Amino acid sequence: MSNFLDKLNGRLATALQGSNGPDTLGRWTMTLGLLFALLNIFFYNMVFTALSFMLMSYAVYRLFSRNVPARQAEDERFRAFVKRPTDALRRLRRQAANRKTTVYLTCKECGQRLSVPKGKGMMRVVCPKCKHETTIRT
Repeated sequence: MSNFLDKLNGRLATALQGSNGPDTLGRWTMTLGLLFALLNIFFYNMVFTALSFMLMSYAVYRLFSRNVPARQAEDERFRAFVKRPTDALRRLRRQAANRKTTVYLTCKECGQRLSVPKGKGMMRVVCPKCKHETTIRT
């Protein structure tokens, strides 16, 4: 079995040589294709079938594409597109994880997000961006 997997790994490496390989957009499209395929199992619909087939085909096309500069440019545009929502989600997760020890607030002058430790009583908070002072109870 190990010999078979070694041969398969070698053939895959040879096939991917000089091609784009896996990237962010390819992983997202493959994941969406698999999600639509899973939805198709539970709620049979020709739309789910077509979407899953098209998304997975596009992911495989991107994987084996030899036009690397074009695929990299597409991937960079996709990363720029999802950067803002991804950063917002990461920030929300961090705030949820630190909710017992940290208070988060927004500066009334410039909108900068500030964090102060919880349970310290009355605190004078100075915004590092605009130097606006606020007094809050934590």
